[in-house]
Amino acid sequence: MGEVFTSPFLPNVEIEVIQSLPTGGIEVEIRCAGELCQQSVCGENQKVESGQCVFCPAGTTRSAGDDPLGSNTECAQISCPENTIGDSVMQGCRCDYAAGWRGSIIPSRFPPGYEGACELP
Repeated sequence: MGEVFTSPFLPNVEIEVIQSLPTGGIEVEIRCAGELCQQSVCGENQKVESGQCVFCPAGTTRSAGDDPLGSNTECAQISCPENTIGDSVMQGCRCDYAAGWRGSIIPSRFPPGYEGACELP
């Protein structure tokens, strides 16, 4: 074994045959520019949708690491911050005016997933 193949359609990619398998297939190693290729994963605040990494909607979050070649994933709703009333940023958070807090909270795509704050006057 040890044969190495290249393709004009995949520059800097080498495919080396490691061994023949009893089933008739072969085991290969794929290298990019001389190193093993690393599979791309979705970044922070991205989810898998139809085989692609897409940003989470405003007011939601997801940890990095989803495999875009895997199943679709979902982003989690972000809880309302302190001194607000509501369950999640997506459903709407409002400052606890009865306790004296003033301000506004609106969903955002950027960490921490919302903009604004509730403050005491």
